[in-house]
Amino acid sequence: MELTKRKVGPSPSSSPPLSPGSKGIRVTEFDSRPVCMNEIPRRYVQQGVQLLLTRDSDARRCWTLSGFTRELQEMFLPVGYPDSVSEDYLSFQFWDTLQAMCSYLRGVLATQSVLQSVGVGDDKATPLAAALQWVLRDGSGMIGGLTFAYFVGPKFDINVKRWRLFADVINDVGLTLDMVAPYFPTLVTEVLCVSSICKTMCGVAAGATRSSLMTHFAKRDNMADCAAKEGSQETAVKLFGLLFGMYFANAVNSSPFAVWFAFLLLTLVHVYANYNAVACLCIPTINRTRGLLLVQRFLACNYNHNKEQVAHQLGNYSIRSINQNEPIFKDPKVPVTTHVIMGSELRQTVWTSTDLDQLLRVYEDEAYLLTIVHNHVHVMFRDEATPKDELRAFFQAILVLQALTSASPTSAIEHQPLLESTHGKMNDQCAIKSWLVAFLLIFQSLHTMALSPASSMPDLCLLIKQRDIARLRLALETYPTLVHQYRWSGVTGLHRAVSIGDIKAVALLLEFGADVNQRSIWGWYTPLHLACKSGCEEIIWLLLQNGAKWETLDKAKRTPLQWAICAE
Repeated sequence: MELTKRKVGPSPSSSPPLSPGSKGIRVTEFDSRPVCMNEIPRRYVQQGVQLLLTRDSDARRCWTLSGFTRELQEMFLPVGYPDSVSEDYLSFQFWDTLQAMCSYLRGVLATQSVLQSVGVGDDKATPLAAALQWVLRDGSGMIGGLTFAYFVGPKFDINVKRWRLFADVINDVGLTLDMVAPYFPTLVTEVLCVSSICKTMCGVAAGATRSSLMTHFAKRDNMADCAAKEGSQETAVKLFGLLFGMYFANAVNSSPFAVWFAFLLLTLVHVYANYNAVACLCIPTINRTRGLLLVQRFLACNYNHNKEQVAHQLGNYSIRSINQNEPIFKDPKVPVTTHVIMGSELRQTVWTSTDLDQLLRVYEDEAYLLTIVHNHVHVMFRDEATPKDELRAFFQAILVLQALTSASPTSAIEHQPLLESTHGKMNDQCAIKSWLVAFLLIFQSLHTMALSPASSMPDLCLLIKQRDIARLRLALETYPTLVHQYRWSGVTGLHRAVSIGDIKAVALLLEFGADVNQRSIWGWYTPLHLACKSGCEEIIWLLLQNGAKWETLDKAKRTPLQWAICAE
C-alpha cells in the first residue's frame, strides 16, 4: 500500500492533548491511491515517547463501499493505477474482457459440437477411435503452431494491432469449424485438425502480441504486475463464464437454429469488441505504417506556410492522432511503388562493383545505402547503424518516392538538401510528442553489411571514424603509405578526419606526412574546403600552417572561402 505523509496544521477533529514534554508533532497520513482519496486520513500525535493513533482515525473502513472498490482495484488493476499504466489501458481491458466472455460462451457451444462429432452419445463409436482423433487433432495443432511461429515470428512486433486482431479472427474460424464438424461425418478428423491449427495460431499470435502490449502498458517497469493482473482478469471472466455458461447452454440448446443464432451473434460481438480494443491503442513506437504517416504529415506541414494550419498539423502529429488514423487491415497507399524494403540483401540491389562504388561514394557519411530497383526502394544497412540511422533512411526513402512522382526526370536525386533541412526538425518533433525512437519497428529483413578493404591493411577511415587514435598511430607506423591512399568513396584519411572535426586525428595524419592539398577523386575538394564548410577554426589554422592553399578550386571551381560562405 502506497502511503504519503504530510505535515499539517491543527486538525479540526478531536485528538488527545499533547503531553507537556512533547515537541508538538502531529502526523496526518493519507492513502495516495485515487480510490482512497475521500477516506478519512489517519492522524497520529506524540505523547511522551509514544506515537498514538487518534480515536477518530481508528475506525474500520473495510466494509464501506470505497473499501470494497479499493479491494477490487487491488485485485484486478496494477498497483498505482492509473498513474502506473498508459492512458489506453482501461479502454483496452474493457473491450478485451468483453471479447473474452464471448469467446468462452462460444467455446461452450463449440465443445458440444466437438463431442458430438467424435461420437459422444453414439453406441457405435469406440473410445479408441475418439482417442486417435484427439491425438491427431493435438498433433496437427502443435505442428501448425511451430510452422506459424517460424515464418511469422519476426513480424509480430512490427504490427501488434494487426496480429492481435488476426489472433482473434483465426480463433473465430477455428470455433466455426468445430461447430460445422458434425455436419461432415466423413471429414470430422480433417475438420477438427484444421480447427486445431487455427486455434494454435491464435495462441501463438495472442501470446506474442500480449507480451508487446504488456510492455506498452507498463509505465513504471511493472510489466510483471500488469501481466499478473491480466491473468486475474482472465480468471474472473472464465469463472463468470463457467457459472453463466451452464444456464446459457441450456437456454439456447432448444433447437439448432437457436444455437447457431447465439453463436453468430456472439461472433459478431467478439469481432466488434476486438476491433475496438486494438483501435483504442496508442502505441508510441514507430513501425512502418505509423512512420509513413509521420513522414507524410511532417512533409505536408513543412511545405505549408500558413501558421494556423501548421499548428493544426503539428497537433495531428501526436501519438494519439497517428494511432487513430493508422489503418489496421492494410498499409497506407504509397505513391508509385507499394514497397519500401528496409534491410535488403546486397545481391538483390547491386550487381556490379561500379554500382557499389557509386553507392558508397554517395552515402559515404551514412550508415546505410539506398537505391531503386524496379520501382522498389531498397535500403541496406551497415552493421553500425543505429535506430536514428534507420529513421533517417526511412525518411529519405519516402522523399525518394515523392521525387519519383515528379515530372522532372532529375528530381529523384534532388532529395538530399530537403533531407538535411527537415530530418533534424522531425527528430525534434518526435521527441516533443514523446515518440520512442530508441527502437524502431520498420525492418522487413535482418540483413546488415560490414565494409572493409579487400587487402589485409587496416581501414584508415574506419579507425578515424571510431576516434581510435592509438590504433590509428599503429596503423600509420606499420603502413606509412596509407596516409596518401584513397578509400572507395574517393577521399583520403585526412579528408575524413577533417569532415568529422577530429583535430587529434588531423594532427596525427599531418605528422605522418598527409598532403593538405590532396584533392578528392570525385569532387576535387581539399581538406581545407571541408574545414571551411564545418567552420572549425583550429583545423583551418592547422591546415594553413602545413601549407594548405586558399586558391585551390574544386570541381565546381569554388575556393575554400566560397565553401565557407555557402555553409553560412
